[in-house]
Amino acid sequence: MPTSAASASVVALLAAGCSPGGTTRAGDPGASPGSADSGDTARPADTGLDWSGDVASYGGCVAGDPEAKLLSASPPVGPVTAGATVSGEIVFAHCGASAWVVADAEDSVSGVKLGAVSDTVMHTWDHSRVLLPRDIAPGEAVRLAWTGTAPLVNGDHPWAWQMLEEWVRWIEDPAPVASVLIEGGYGPFTVHTRYEWQTADHPVDGSSLDLRDLEYITIHYNGVTEDLDGDDDVYTDADTIESLQDSQRQYIEGRGYSYGYNSEIAPDGDEWEIRGYDFESAANGCSEVNDPSYTIQVPTTSPEAAPTGAQVEGTRAAILRVRQAAAAAGNPNFLYINGHRDVRPLCDGLSGTSCPGEPLYAMILDGSLEP
Repeated sequence: MPTSAASASVVALLAAGCSPGGTTRAGDPGASPGSADSGDTARPADTGLDWSGDVASYGGCVAGDPEAKLLSASPPVGPVTAGATVSGEIVFAHCGASAWVVADAEDSVSGVKLGAVSDTVMHTWDHSRVLLPRDIAPGEAVRLAWTGTAPLVNGDHPWAWQMLEEWVRWIEDPAPVASVLIEGGYGPFTVHTRYEWQTADHPVDGSSLDLRDLEYITIHYNGVTEDLDGDDDVYTDADTIESLQDSQRQYIEGRGYSYGYNSEIAPDGDEWEIRGYDFESAANGCSEVNDPSYTIQVPTTSPEAAPTGAQVEGTRAAILRVRQAAAAAGNPNFLYINGHRDVRPLCDGLSGTSCPGEPLYAMILDGSLEP
């Protein structure tokens, strides 16, 4: 898909404080702001046009108008319950010169569609394309209704869309960025730096990591029965801090190098930086499979135990962050997800491993950890 040419204008709209309510382009004849009920879904906007299904004739295009002239946008209205079905609607008028040709499917590589303007929006909601009802001629308006599932992570999430010709171009104007508040789910998650837990006598060190060299993200588990929430059976950050300090000390004193993972996902879904983006992994078994890997440990209470729901969502969020960081550094690779058992046997003289355990490995295979 094309990289959004609207990124700067979308950010500017967000910085300007665009509200999550309906918006209308000033000066559009007969147009009125979209509105929404104070629930989980938006009510379709009334643009004052004579609709035939989801298409209407539009006579308001003037010289200087963008090809995709935004008439109204009605995003989901928060607070929205995590995992709830939500809907929104955007209305564009076609003020260009050539017809917008409908695509065959959301994942087709041609045709004009409504698309999420960034990876963040794409991975927040459960699909990133909306199909036209038919070919749209210049001088017509099209109403595009979107229905999806709210994310499972609490906090404000962006909702922003723009017309595009798939794999060719983004079509101006973008819809303003709305911020949709999600409640009743996991998190929001915090990314903790190593400076929150490492000690002066056992600092993390290693060979420098070049994000451009990464090829995959490898998932690990702790592989033992472990009390992750301390004697009080109430998880706090202090429990992970104590565990990381112990592991780092044991590695330095027993193996002569720092704790091998790049990061760890705590039971509450927070990500804790270990080697992070600074130092290469030392967890997979040998340099041949350490150097191209970003390793994430997901500790569980026993080898047979599944990760918590918060850990699953936190791992997905961490994977997305790593992919975005690598892409920003100029890495062209997708960074697919694998398990420790997939790469360790590639090291000379090393046998296989059950890591990351059956529950986590099943999630790798079925795509549950994909952002």
